[in-house]
Amino acid sequence: MLRQSYAFPDEQTARAAFGLVDGVEWVTLSSWVVAHGALYHATGETTTDAEGNTVPVMEAMNGFHVDAVDAAGGGERFPATYRVFPGTPSAGIM
Repeated sequence: MLRQSYAFPDEQTARAAFGLVDGVEWVTLSSWVVAHGALYHATGETTTDAEGNTVPVMEAMNGFHVDAVDAAGGGERFPATYRVFPGTPSAGIM
């Protein structure tokens, strides 16, 4: 199996690339495809929450993010144009 990550400019582009028509939810596409939407990364700064805890300041990454696993391993059926190679894969996926 081959896991691939994608960053699209927006959800509409992602839906079109995976062949989802309006009104169809991502979850119905496949248990092998997970739409994350916005992903966040720490800016290196911290702030204090309502309880006084120090927490990292998070910033949204550009794009609409999707992870997909190709059970056949080739990945040819997924949209190569939007494929990205993250340094740290999403936790808890598949």
